[in-house]
Amino acid sequence: MKAIQFQHVSKKFVIGKHITLKRKLGETVDRLLGRDGANGKKDANILWALRDVSFEVEKGETLGLIGPNGSGKSTTLKLLAKITEADSGVVQIEGLVVPLIEVGAGFHQDLSGRENIYLNGSILGLKKSEIDRQLDKIIEFAEIPQFLDTPLKKYSSGMAVRLGFAIAVHINPDVLLVDEVLAVGDIRFQRKCVARMKEVVNSGKTVVFVSHNMTAVQSLCPRCVLLFNGQVAAYGESQNVVNAYLTNSYTRNFEAKASDDWRSRICSFVRVESQNGAGNRVGSIRHGEDLIVSVDMMLGEAVPSGRVAITVHGSDGMTLYETDTLRHEKVLRLAAGKHSFRVCFPKLALLPGVYSITLSLSDLDNTVFYGYAPNVLDFEVTSDRPNSPVGVIALATEWEFPDN
Repeated sequence: MKAIQFQHVSKKFVIGKHITLKRKLGETVDRLLGRDGANGKKDANILWALRDVSFEVEKGETLGLIGPNGSGKSTTLKLLAKITEADSGVVQIEGLVVPLIEVGAGFHQDLSGRENIYLNGSILGLKKSEIDRQLDKIIEFAEIPQFLDTPLKKYSSGMAVRLGFAIAVHINPDVLLVDEVLAVGDIRFQRKCVARMKEVVNSGKTVVFVSHNMTAVQSLCPRCVLLFNGQVAAYGESQNVVNAYLTNSYTRNFEAKASDDWRSRICSFVRVESQNGAGNRVGSIRHGEDLIVSVDMMLGEAVPSGRVAITVHGSDGMTLYETDTLRHEKVLRLAAGKHSFRVCFPKLALLPGVYSITLSLSDLDNTVFYGYAPNVLDFEVTSDRPNSPVGVIALATEWEFPDN
């Protein structure tokens, strides 16, 4: 039985124009008469967030929705949540839908945490008696009992998000829409959120899960949809779709970001891929194995003295490591044309997660950039260990217990 049917759905937005009632009525008349805007002219300011997107979700299934920023993931969830309407196509959902699109949406800053539980629960479809039954569980999960009767405006952002997530996951919906909310709070609370999500999944609820955390997607979702530029780029088993996303992400990111960048006029990074120690192209690498970043770049003119820098970012965009050829006492003297190089990270110390690479070519003083490719490559680090350490990087540790 189908819980969700998303059939040939398209959604557009008008950029930079005020939408008046007159304009909206005019667009409706044009659509009914089969006209494409006034005088048949296309609006150059139209952005198609989705174009002819189709997928189905079985009752009790958890479907992953992945893709780069701006690919249409959040728009898809808003259509499913009835926050906005499609311009064409069919969106059908069976049962009560609860969106975790923006955790804590609907909170009132002057009300206490307890009062906001009842307010937020009502907005999401719960009766007061139902909230009463779930109240103790919500309070226990949020872990802020001492602040429960304090006005929300005195909460930290993390405390508010905890409360919002706790409310949403205790509503018992038929369909749950989740948009990147498992990154709330500290590491321990994030793990608690993932565990709670697994309970929801295993209880037979239908879930659509949007995330940039490929490890969580593969753990929670048997099947996956990859969106790119508002269209379905891949659809099927999560492992295959995630691999397609990671191994091809350099072409999407580079073509979208670097082609019009003034810093890429002299140098273009035309191929960037992650490889294992054997030199095979991969989208994921195991913790402790060798990672190789292999690059081809094209120079429109010679660079008499320069350096290439490589930066590793976490999934939140934070810089985790940066180095360049000059720090390794290598000054680059490059003629115009194609150049290739590789950067090896032996016995990769990064812990499981998704990371990205930024590349640049600059002069020795790092003041003139000949080429720049931000977040040009995504790769995943995995581990077979059941109890892997918490954090981003593995540090060597030695334990001593003199009395034991």
